[in-house]
Amino acid sequence: MPPAAFDPSNPGVTSNSSIWVTVYDSLGVSHEINVYFSKLDATSVAYNVLVDASELWPAEAGINVVIGSGTLLFAPSGRLLNDVVLFAIATTFPNGGTVQGIVLDFGAAADGDSGAAGSLSQFYSPSTFSALVQDGYPPGGFGCVDPTRTTDASSSPIDP
Repeated sequence: MPPAAFDPSNPGVTSNSSIWVTVYDSLGVSHEINVYFSKLDATSVAYNVLVDASELWPAEAGINVVIGSGTLLFAPSGRLLNDVVLFAIATTFPNGGTVQGIVLDFGAAADGDSGAAGSLSQFYSPSTFSALVQDGYPPGGFGCVDPTRTTDASSSPIDP
């Protein structure tokens, strides 16, 4: 158990484990978010999603900002129970210009105590993360653009 209530200014001491995730804004610029987990009791874990305020608009460096939080419920077997496994966060990054949606998917909730493959679980052992999948990409780029070449409706190159 953490020694005190979760404190965004000291998350490493007031949580049990954490993981960072790289997310990309609408322009493909990467941003790091941190998810901190705090065990509340034998069957529930709180999570807090933090970013450094310098990543947000308006920017303010050196301060952790909680952009999302919730509670995960587990069966006595350690399988995830609650149906609130998709958590949407709306935030604005300085370079993106628009509100950015971030969805955390903790996996499928278990049917009773039977469990669900690929979902978050808890056991009486140190925390580990065995899989992290992200859906986002850095910006792409052009290799070469030739303004003298055009295409017709059949997509066949036309020589000038």
